[in-house]
Amino acid sequence: MRNSTKMILKIVLLIVVTLFYVGCTKNLKVSSDPTNADIFINGEKKGFTLLKTELKVDNRETFEAIVVAKKEGYYDENKTIRYEPKNEEVHFKLTKYTKDVVIKSYPDNADIYIDGEKIGTTPLKKTLSFKD
Repeated sequence: MRNSTKMILKIVLLIVVTLFYVGCTKNLKVSSDPTNADIFINGEKKGFTLLKTELKVDNRETFEAIVVAKKEGYYDENKTIRYEPKNEEVHFKLTKYTKDVVIKSYPDNADIYIDGEKIGTTPLKKTLSFKD
């Protein structure tokens, strides 16, 4: 009887260890500001924000996923997530591309327009950003 009890305990322990280290999923919710950013997980496009997905976790100890948000006119942002037993929420605050420019003309005082809107006269030094 003692040997069978030990054997049962070993089997139960093996099952618990296997369940802990192998084969589970993790719920992930990804949002961004601005919305509709493309979301990539470990290099694979999964959709766009607001995204709800489930990640396969092969090993809880070594699990790691790289989540990247991309939107035209904004710098890419990435975050690394690791296994935690709770659901994960990731939020990206994307930053617009900007560029400092100097516009000169001869003669001075030429009007400068972008998208039909006057932004100043030459010489002009300004930080420009892309529109949404």
